[in-house]
Amino acid sequence: MNKMKRTAVLALVLALLTAVLCSCGQGEKVLTSSDGKYQMTVPGIWTDKLENAGDSAILSAGNASGSQYIMVSELDAASIGELSLEEYSETFSTYFAAQMTDPTVEKPAAVTVNGYSGYTTQVSGVSQEVGLTYWITMLDYDEAVPCLIAWTSTDKAESGKAELDQVIQSFGPAV
Repeated sequence: MNKMKRTAVLALVLALLTAVLCSCGQGEKVLTSSDGKYQMTVPGIWTDKLENAGDSAILSAGNASGSQYIMVSELDAASIGELSLEEYSETFSTYFAAQMTDPTVEKPAAVTVNGYSGYTTQVSGVSQEVGLTYWITMLDYDEAVPCLIAWTSTDKAESGKAELDQVIQSFGPAV
């Protein structure tokens, strides 16, 4: 291998190593809900406490550059009345979708997050002229129902879902 090729290969290896080390250096951070009951782990580059999350959000975080966001609110389990959690998830998601233009709502899918059962529903549509995809997850915590709403732009839904799923799967009681 001539000297020029060796230099090019070495430069490529160094560039790849630098990229790997830089992405690993971002780390993760654990966020705790405002009531101290829950926590979730997000990538280190995410910011916590979204400005537009509203008063009902007890936990929120996002990555504006990656167009990935999540917020958590909590319902008293008694407030869902006689509905099962699956029925309530479907009702809530349908109502949520009605606030959008051209919505699509999938059926709730059973999930387990840190040992707690629940349902996730995917909702897509247009809000304020932007295509968005939401994953609404409701969990059964006996007397409480944490509601996690994760979202991204529809054009990034496929690529961003894995990271949002990782954040959702990290959700649980604060330790």
